[in-house]
Amino acid sequence: MKKETSDYFEPEFSLEKDLNIETLKHNIEKYMRFANITIKELSEAANIPFATLNNLLYSKTHKDCKLSTVINLARAMGISVDELLGCVAMSEEEHHLISSMRRLPTRTKYMVNWFLDYQIQLSTAYNFEKQKIINVMYPQLEYSNNLLPSDDFRPLDISNYPIEIKTKVFTGMCVSCDYYMPNYCPYDILLIANDRPAKPNEICVVVNYGHIHLAKRIERHNKGEISVQYVSLRDGLVRATDKEIEMVIGYVAEVYHDLRG
Repeated sequence: MKKETSDYFEPEFSLEKDLNIETLKHNIEKYMRFANITIKELSEAANIPFATLNNLLYSKTHKDCKLSTVINLARAMGISVDELLGCVAMSEEEHHLISSMRRLPTRTKYMVNWFLDYQIQLSTAYNFEKQKIINVMYPQLEYSNNLLPSDDFRPLDISNYPIEIKTKVFTGMCVSCDYYMPNYCPYDILLIANDRPAKPNEICVVVNYGHIHLAKRIERHNKGEISVQYVSLRDGLVRATDKEIEMVIGYVAEVYHDLRG
């Protein structure tokens, strides 16, 4: 029954504990408008009597409903019971993760699920309370010598780095090519942070047209306005504005030299 489009039905939450039934009604009505369906169609999809749903929505004396009714409605709408009730039983971070996952295409969900499973495996192999472990991506080298994102991630212990580095770095990327020399050598691992926007002239890891690039962030000031460009570190010829870049993964906070190759 959930609408099969790129649109996402996002329920509303209420911080008022006494308004759960009102929030429930509101979310049901909001979903029917979103999916462009009638009460009868929703009752059939949820396998509950029409009169039950009609009374829930429009009876002035109806102040509660069965748990089975809520569960069946949530299943038909493709959301959780917490979301349907709007009762904020989950944390803001958990709700954000669920909402983000629902927006992703199926092929991307597979990669996210793989990555989560990988994180669970790492947590059993390392003591995260005593060690700072990050995931390092080893990108693919395309035939045209462009770098492509990959699902080849390997753990790296950066526990011995200074605290100002450990607290900022969230991931890493191996330089699997030689055309970023002399800035970076093959097998250097870039420690990437995104705790703040990159400063002028800092080197960033960006994604553009599906490819990964190392680029220097350049700011230009003109009549009180600031324009930003990312200039390719590879040849200095490719330039892209903030709006043209697909994603800025982060800036390079430190380099780990992997002498093993």
